Amino acid sequence: MNTLHFSRFVGLDRSRVRFALFAAVAAWLAIAVATVLDLPNAHWAGITVFTVSQPSRGLLIERCTWRLVGTALGAVVGGLLLILFGNEPALLVLFLSCWLAICAAASALVRHFRSYGAVLAGYTGAIVALIDVSHPGNVEALAYGRIACTVIGVCVATLISGFFMPASGTQRLLDNARRLSTQTLQWVADGVNGLASAQEHLRLERLILDISNIEAEADEVLDGSTGARWRKRRLRNMLASLLAVIDAANSLRNQMNRHDAHQQEIEQTRVVLRQWLSKASAQTTAGEHDPTSWGEIAPHSRILPIEVAALRQALASLTDDIQALERKASTGPVPLRLVSESDWLAALRAALRTGLCVLIVGFVWDATQWSAGSFMLLGACVYITVFATNEHGKRNARRVIPGVALGICAGYVFRVWLHPSPANIEELVLGLLPFLLVSMLGLTMRITAISAVEYSNFFLMLVQPSHLTPIGLPIESQGLALMIGTCLSVIALHFLLPLDPFHRQRLQSKAIVRHLESLARQEAVPSVDYWKARMYLRLLRWIARPGMGESAHRVPGVLLALDLGALILTLRSYAAESLELRAEVSNVLHILGNLHIPPTDLSEALRASSKHFDADEKARSIRSALQSCADDIAKESLLFGNA
Repeated sequence: MNTLHFSRFVGLDRSRVRFALFAAVAAWLAIAVATVLDLPNAHWAGITVFTVSQPSRGLLIERCTWRLVGTALGAVVGGLLLILFGNEPALLVLFLSCWLAICAAASALVRHFRSYGAVLAGYTGAIVALIDVSHPGNVEALAYGRIACTVIGVCVATLISGFFMPASGTQRLLDNARRLSTQTLQWVADGVNGLASAQEHLRLERLILDISNIEAEADEVLDGSTGARWRKRRLRNMLASLLAVIDAANSLRNQMNRHDAHQQEIEQTRVVLRQWLSKASAQTTAGEHDPTSWGEIAPHSRILPIEVAALRQALASLTDDIQALERKASTGPVPLRLVSESDWLAALRAALRTGLCVLIVGFVWDATQWSAGSFMLLGACVYITVFATNEHGKRNARRVIPGVALGICAGYVFRVWLHPSPANIEELVLGLLPFLLVSMLGLTMRITAISAVEYSNFFLMLVQPSHLTPIGLPIESQGLALMIGTCLSVIALHFLLPLDPFHRQRLQSKAIVRHLESLARQEAVPSVDYWKARMYLRLLRWIARPGMGESAHRVPGVLLALDLGALILTLRSYAAESLELRAEVSNVLHILGNLHIPPTDLSEALRASSKHFDADEKARSIRSALQSCADDIAKESLLFGNA
């Protein structure tokens, strides 16, 4: 393996090295400032720097804001628990488990840095309630020190980042979205020419995956930038329109290829579509858009009225969204074409995992009466809360253990070998530098970054550099208890209501199928746009699963779900127009309202029902769509195989 390949494997690059250097320096500076101010537990200022530091300025501001909110709330709750139940370990464990379960559930219901704030509120409460449980009289100083050191760490990290870290990749993300719009229009123009080749199918897969990836990046990149909320909504609206254009163009192309008659009129439609799509692609590249131009496709829609109308509407919406994205951020109302839903099932699972784990470890502490049991529970509380809602939590938790072990060993070396007798504060703070440089080396590589952060946190927690001698239990007992608690949390993540990407994918597949069934079963759809907004986001997040190689294999499932949704809406519209086939339409909707039946049975039922649709051109178009969906259902396993 050459140097370049090795650098890519470990995730080493110049920007990461710079980030690691400034994070280590900022952590040391924050500890020094907190020590000069004579704050208790000044090492929390350094821990704050390591946990909030981000490789760009915009991300840091958002992360710092939610860290302050989470820390303040957690410190207050932890202080109250310590005051009320400091002398009753059993009650303390019970109410602490409830608090952590609530925070874990909240982190599952929100995304990105708000989720981070909820997690932080949970384990901050555990730190304040457990780290000094033998001296509940110090609770006010403990909570104050936690909050004050967090503020110092946030301020120092923000200052260092503001001067030395690059700006967020907002412009890069928006440029990628515009380029994706051009590529989509080019794919549509090429697709209407005739049969799709294998290369065209690969282009389609890449387009949908790129849409999904941009949606997944939106929060991370745009948070903290000017008008972030407005831009995220506009960007997601444009992504929804891109998905609608792809869906409509794919349906139109399939229908064109199925029609043997009227070839002359279909070819005329192809010519008009190619002309206007080429024009639109050029306008998008040049930043010029005219939504009204799509109306000129209408006269050529006699053969495929439904499909051409759907494409025209999707193209007009896309043009509007591109124009809106290029305007400056504003605070006006923004319609939503991607709507997220609260995942209450995931929240319940996260709450149960966290609460049960804390109760089990707390029961061990109460049963054994181990003097260091509170530290054992503290280690379990921190990591079970951090990883409770993370589908890659098991893998990441395994990376935590080496960092925790190295941090505890380094803390032991520092306090027992290097400073076996009380030392002055200046010596202690200066002595931290070599150990923090070790964390800097770990942060320079993606493969060791998680371990490096935990190494720093546990090293600082044991060293307690603002105290001439460590307070509380002997350092050996603290380190052993924290290590046991961390290992127990990793075991719990593996065996207690385990969560992994494959399990999450199965749950999302079932949710998508249920969403389609609900549309088919309703006698009236209150808001088609709202239904689409929910479905589009479900589909994008279904295939946006980092680290899973089969994401591209889910693209046919995405297209099938879109086709089924369009078919259901078409059937509802047609039922109001054709009294003759109302019974047949009702029968098909009944079939589509039970998509959870075996795929082979579902496919056969749709194919048999399609034979009744031959009354007019629109009915024959529905028949063709039914047959197409029946064929795709028989082949699709990732979506309907988990239903």
